[in-house]
Amino acid sequence: MAGRLWTIYNLDTDEKLVGQFEAEGLSEEWGSAYVEKWALNREHAILQFVHGNSDLLTFSGRLFQKNDADVNPKKKLGLLRKWKTRDRKLRRPPILSFWVGDAHVSVTDCVIERISPTYDRPTVFGGLRGVTFSITLRQWWPYDVELGVATGETRYHKARQQDYYEMLAFREYGKALWGDTIRQRHPTLPELEIGDEVKLPGSEALRGTRVRPLSIALQDGIGQKETPQKLLREAVFARLNRPRTSHVVLE
Repeated sequence: MAGRLWTIYNLDTDEKLVGQFEAEGLSEEWGSAYVEKWALNREHAILQFVHGNSDLLTFSGRLFQKNDADVNPKKKLGLLRKWKTRDRKLRRPPILSFWVGDAHVSVTDCVIERISPTYDRPTVFGGLRGVTFSITLRQWWPYDVELGVATGETRYHKARQQDYYEMLAFREYGKALWGDTIRQRHPTLPELEIGDEVKLPGSEALRGTRVRPLSIALQDGIGQKETPQKLLREAVFARLNRPRTSHVVLE
């Protein structure tokens, strides 16, 4: 019996969860995405590969209380729920490994996509007697930046009212100081206005960058002589003189 049980192993915390009973309805799904393009006077469509899809594994499990003092079903269900949730330190759900028996069915790196528990009638003491659940695991592939290839921008953000770089960096990466690095990547947008488009690179592109404090005296910014301070002062005035969106009316 023990050789037929399923196991989920947390690769980030080294925690292991072994099922009480066999996995029922164990199935996998492998696939790719294609599109069809039609051309004039062609009997068949042109089939074009678009991208591969993540592998899916689905099964139903059962947890049951052996006696009134047995709290393992509740703990195991809570562990599955915890592994589905985003970890604050990792900034993502934990990466898991799943196998059955001698690993003839296994997924090396995966995340929990969905859990659907159905509960039994409670015990006479009001505790958890048993639960049957279906779970879907999705293959996880680590994002890797090839050496010598510039890191691409992961997403674009439309600036809203009261947005500024440090706040965007804190919400995106958890590091407000990286906002200065993002500001340097947008030399034409030193201060954000409503509707400005900000490129937020992947954290891999910012990791290891150093923020250097910069202070510029403007005492030489006034006069006929062209100085860096004067050019900076005029650039600030020109920036502040551009049209500003004070309010957006939604129709």
